[in-house]
Amino acid sequence: RLSDASALSFRGLWLSSRHRARLDLNVSAVTRDPLSQPILQKFGCGAQPLRLYVEARKGVDPLFLSCMRLLALANKPTKLRRAVEREEWTKGWPETLAIDRRSESAAAELAI
Repeated sequence: RLSDASALSFRGLWLSSRHRARLDLNVSAVTRDPLSQPILQKFGCGAQPLRLYVEARKGVDPLFLSCMRLLALANKPTKLRRAVEREEWTKGWPETLAIDRRSESAAAELAI
């Protein structure tokens, strides 16, 4: 399981409790289908560089992880659309569940 410590220390960040930091992540290497871009934008994950505010937590920041999950599917617009149309996946946004093992592995790879 990916932790804030592993993801953020790789980027050279350290957060003390009750603080948040802005992450500017270069996600230009992520292959995106043009049909996926509106979905990514809708959820705040379509910018390049991706700018997120993360808070100190014991686990991974939910918005960060959810954006990684969406970006992992960005080259498969049909699968991305199906994922965001599932009510149980988006009702607690930004807290989402893994879509499948392959996309979760790709999301973790993007995160680090």
